[in-house]
Amino acid sequence: YREVVAAANELGRRDDVAAVILYGGHEIFSAGDDMPELRTLSAQEADTAARIRQQAVDAVAAIPKPTVAAITGYALGAGLT
Repeated sequence: YREVVAAANELGRRDDVAAVILYGGHEIFSAGDDMPELRTLSAQEADTAARIRQQAVDAVAAIPKPTVAAITGYALGAGLT
C-alpha cells in the first residue's frame, strides 16, 4: 500500500502525466483482504494495516488528474472503493 501512496503522489506532481489508468493485471484487479498474511496479524498490526490501506485509497482518490480503473477479473475490498 505504501507503494501505491508513493506512486499516486508522484503521478499527481508530474507535468508529463495528463491522466492515470489503474490496472491490476489480467485476472485480478484487487483481491481485497483475501491475503493469508492478514490472518496472522495482532489487533494493533491489523489496525496499522487498515490505516495504511486507507491512506492508499485516499491517495488514489486525491490524484488531481482524470483517473480511470481498467478492471479485469475480480475487484474486491478496497478495489471497489
